[in-house]
Amino acid sequence: MFLISSVLAQSQFCNDGNTFCVSGHKTGDNIVIHLFTNNNGWSAFGTGTGMRNSQMYTIWKNSTGGCTLAQAYSTAKSYPIPDSGDPVTQIAPYLPAPSWATLSCAFVRPAQQSKSTISSSSTFIWALSSSPPVTPDVSTSRFSIHQQDGRGQADFTVNGPAIPSTATNTTTSAVPSATAAPSILEPPSNWSDGYNVYLHGILMFLAWGLFPFFGIYAARFSKKSPVWFKIHIASFTLTFLATVAGFLLVFLFNTPPHFKSWHEIIGLIVCIGMVFQIVLGIYIDRTFDAERGTIPIRDKIHWVLGRLLFFLGLITIVTGMQQYHEGGQRVNSVLWWLFVIWVVVGDIALFFGAPLLEKTNDAHHAAQVAVQKEETVAEPEVQPVVHESIAEEKTALEKTDVKAAEIENKAE
Repeated sequence: MFLISSVLAQSQFCNDGNTFCVSGHKTGDNIVIHLFTNNNGWSAFGTGTGMRNSQMYTIWKNSTGGCTLAQAYSTAKSYPIPDSGDPVTQIAPYLPAPSWATLSCAFVRPAQQSKSTISSSSTFIWALSSSPPVTPDVSTSRFSIHQQDGRGQADFTVNGPAIPSTATNTTTSAVPSATAAPSILEPPSNWSDGYNVYLHGILMFLAWGLFPFFGIYAARFSKKSPVWFKIHIASFTLTFLATVAGFLLVFLFNTPPHFKSWHEIIGLIVCIGMVFQIVLGIYIDRTFDAERGTIPIRDKIHWVLGRLLFFLGLITIVTGMQQYHEGGQRVNSVLWWLFVIWVVVGDIALFFGAPLLEKTNDAHHAAQVAVQKEETVAEPEVQPVVHESIAEEKTALEKTDVKAAEIENKAE
């Protein structure tokens, strides 16, 4: 017990609030690391002074109350990439845990690995989040961005107690990742989960942040052009194709469960509404009547649903960027502001600019009607004539026929 206390005194560091502690000691050529926390989300520590080129170890409580350990490697301030190149062995913790700790986790790793080396002067980083991963029993589950972080220094090369035989035969990991629910399709070996999300974001921005502007503009302001309908169809065909591709990227290749966040739920509503909107648009086109006296209710539903889906699509993009950020990725501020400016300018043009353009068109139409009225010569009112004899009536009819012929010639 004295040896353990001596090791803890030399080779342990804790955060300021004493809600997370890391203890390490050397046994043979290996380093035994213990992690203690009372955090309800995930807790992590990594080698180095920052996220760049850091070997990271993240723990969280699984469904049985045990510890799930995730190993990753980070090359920058972005979501760390799951890494099994330098494997570690998870063991049952055998050092005494602080009284406040609600979760203890331990593992063994070589002091010197290909990507990181632990020496007597090593500096370490730590991070905490109160949000647990979506699938706590899976070591490769994605988790949100940290809410607290810092640095610490300790000598993990101090010789400590050997690993008990009971610790090597027991693991606190509830379910190995091999038994986790797999994605529907396996991506290529060089295709990471981050690529799926990145391409998904690009496709959905094109589908709901770019293409609809052209389709809506053509339908609202360009109906005098003979190609407006072709532009409308082409724009929303591209929206449909990009939406389907973006949906399949994350649904088929990413690990379930799906549709748990607001971004995913709203996105699913948009996809379902898009299919209904396309079917309704095809039906309206096939049943169009040029002689109709009023606008059918189906047309009005098409207008309202289109605007609603466009608005929800923009909300989905914003919530997606937020979820991307919370997942550990950094959204470039320049891209964020470009998107905001594009949406604001587009909304002003499509919605606030519409009444002005419609008033201009109405004024132009009224002016054309006024000119036509001035150029139109009113025809005199025809008075009935009473003829005293058949000969006079016949002569009058002949004159009327001649005048009618002259009017027709002038009209031609």
